[in-house]
Amino acid sequence: MPSSPRFIGVLVLAAASCQPGPPATPAFTDADAAAIRASIDRYVQAALAQDYTAFGNVLAEDVIMMPPNAAPIIGRAGAVGFVQAFPRITAFTVNAEEAGGAGDFGYARGTFAVSFVLPDSTAGSDSGSFLEMHSRGDGSWPYTHLIWHSDLPAAPPPAPTR
Repeated sequence: MPSSPRFIGVLVLAAASCQPGPPATPAFTDADAAAIRASIDRYVQAALAQDYTAFGNVLAEDVIMMPPNAAPIIGRAGAVGFVQAFPRITAFTVNAEEAGGAGDFGYARGTFAVSFVLPDSTAGSDSGSFLEMHSRGDGSWPYTHLIWHSDLPAAPPPAPTR
């Protein structure tokens, strides 16, 4: 058996090439973007139906929601509780103007419009923009982060009392 440094170098290279490399990152495809849009549709339909179990099913367990004028809500249970406290939603449309990603990370950006009935039976509405992140998970692309804001002007501060 030869023992030259060249032969040993070839053996080392051959052994190194047999070692498994890092797992391949899956490509982000048009089907993945469609799956993110489908997740958004499930979110909207669950909110309209007040189906809080279905709503929770589109969220990752450790989801982070960042609603306007409120502290971040961390975790599926807190996010579902936040939505349960909403007034009754009567119409909800979402336009995901952009959906993309890389590997197991996905995002969507777009606009929304929502109509609701307040507890005193008066109607209300809002519209605005959102940015959300999703993870591949089991292929259903649950929400991991969600932030949205209103396009309506902020309410004026209360008048000072004397």
